[in-house]
Amino acid sequence: DYVAPIVINTKLDCPTQPESEGSIALYPIREKDNFNTYTMVPCQALEVILSHPALDDCHWTFVTVADPKVLPLLPIPLPLLPGGSTSGAYIAKSPGQTTLSSSLMCANKTIQTWKVTVLVHQ
Repeated sequence: DYVAPIVINTKLDCPTQPESEGSIALYPIREKDNFNTYTMVPCQALEVILSHPALDDCHWTFVTVADPKVLPLLPIPLPLLPGGSTSGAYIAKSPGQTTLSSSLMCANKTIQTWKVTVLVHQ
């Protein structure tokens, strides 16, 4: 298993870290990380960006979280991406295991599946 070096997050979600008030550090997860496993603790965050140029009819579907109680969407603005891309930021909330997944669709057919596993420990 790959252990992601994720370290800080927001005061709102992590009141024991006053020095991080209003700041967020997102660990980057990309297409190349497909099928990896990440270990986190509550208040750590990650950012998924799956890129695809909008030059054809292909696009990544929205990233889905199997258990949003473990890893809910973090409502923050993310960079504007090309039309066939998708992104999302997520914060570890409670201990458990979940997956993030998406599919690259072309002409209504899945040509690639992307999935990572996230383990959240106390």
